Amino acid sequence: MQHRQHDKYATLNPISRYLLLPIFFLVIAGCAQQPAILFPSSLPSTSAQDTYSPTEAVTQCYAFYDDIAKHTQQVNYPAVFRVQGYPFLRSNRFLASFAEELAGQQQARWQSWLVQLNQQAINALLLEWQQLPLALQQQLADSHQPISRRKLQQELQGCGVLLVRALLQQSELSTELLELAQVPDHYSTLKRTLGLYPLVKPFFNAGVEREISHLQEQRRRFADAPLSASVYDGRSIATADKPQPLVVDQLGIPLLSAEQAQSWLAQWRPVWLVQESGDYDRPGQVYWQEQQLPAIDTDKPVQYEYVSFGRWQGQVTLQLNYSIWFSERPPAGRFDLLAGPLDSLIWRVHLDRQGRPLAFDSIHSCGCWYQLYPAKGFASQAVRDGSESVLVDFGLQPEGGQAAQGQKVIELQVRSEDHQLMRAAVKSRYSVQNHAGPRRRLAVANFNELYGLSLANKQGYRSLFDAQGLVSVSQRGERWLFWPMGIASPGAMRSPGTHAIAFVGRRHFDDANILQRVGLIEADDQ
Repeated sequence: MQHRQHDKYATLNPISRYLLLPIFFLVIAGCAQQPAILFPSSLPSTSAQDTYSPTEAVTQCYAFYDDIAKHTQQVNYPAVFRVQGYPFLRSNRFLASFAEELAGQQQARWQSWLVQLNQQAINALLLEWQQLPLALQQQLADSHQPISRRKLQQELQGCGVLLVRALLQQSELSTELLELAQVPDHYSTLKRTLGLYPLVKPFFNAGVEREISHLQEQRRRFADAPLSASVYDGRSIATADKPQPLVVDQLGIPLLSAEQAQSWLAQWRPVWLVQESGDYDRPGQVYWQEQQLPAIDTDKPVQYEYVSFGRWQGQVTLQLNYSIWFSERPPAGRFDLLAGPLDSLIWRVHLDRQGRPLAFDSIHSCGCWYQLYPAKGFASQAVRDGSESVLVDFGLQPEGGQAAQGQKVIELQVRSEDHQLMRAAVKSRYSVQNHAGPRRRLAVANFNELYGLSLANKQGYRSLFDAQGLVSVSQRGERWLFWPMGIASPGAMRSPGTHAIAFVGRRHFDDANILQRVGLIEADDQ
């Protein structure tokens, strides 16, 4: 594969390939340890090093990344943020949260951070490349033959080694990079200004408080009524082996292989009990129809999963995410502004470094209906940053510490039509297996499959999400009322990394410190 010339990095100091060996092995370790993309690891290509002088190799590698990044902007992977001027780096709110402590830190921590950003870029570019027309792929590769995903990954990883090593020699760039890696929030200040946000904020806040009270009352009634629901179970028949202890890098970020990530996900997979009054209540596999419109195959129930990271009291936490998708939220009446095509729920588990639960939380994939479930030993206090209140449920506390271990499993009860999560409880495997309702096997899939769904004609791939992270077909009528809150298309389904989860204030589902922001505290601190 040939690489085009680019002026940037042309003045960097020569890099000996022998000095690259420590970074080489660090990158190899990091390639299989990322949270959301679980690709098989492979050895980086050395073509750039073998073909060019050290300085030329860095320049050519930058040009290769830059070419691909420019051509993939329209199929942008929205779960991460492009670092302007550095096409081989992508950031997210978790990695951006290290900015203050990285300033002036030892090189080993700085190196770990850069490797993480480079791997995010590699993961993103692989998903974006897949969506490009074959002719454009061949053009970018300077080849008349299709380039395999594995070969592209090798090229990106090999070039990533060179470019990260070059940055480590340019310490004066650290302050700039830390600033450029900060992820903008997903609120529009312009919309809030035009919508007179300071004036309407109290009315919206009052509406949120009423909705929380109303939903709490509905949940009490729901719990008292007999439950008739279908059981969707994605757990393996045999009890999953206990995951290996977490090994972390210089920043405390767990280094997970694909197999380890799957082991952790298997340990905490919930069981969904869904009330069903129509096909719109049956979770299924997302696919593209002939008209290039997304649809749900309810004959193939699927749970989409991914691993992410957060922080709690300065320590990195492991986040296990589980998502199911429905064909629609049907209208409750003629003028239901919340109804529309596609609906989805995300359930998330927060674990400390020892694998103990801190909390559980959930949203609809529009970012709406955030719910917090403190684990055993934790409590919740009122939100103190001026943003809206949070619906808190302590239903998992009695046995939260043992949930999903041994003979325990978390059971999630979902209401028909609006797909509200009405109850989360720890149940024995025996009681789940003997539930009276119909049982359906729930297949599991990597969430990133949604960023590269096969087209109906099998002539390529397309992401469920647009470049801004929205599923455009899922827009809701509520957007005409809630736009003054500054959120793009309120009610529409959207990609991880783009979930604004509060109308009042500014709050994101992927905020590294989300647990502190929503008031989670240790019970002894009350």
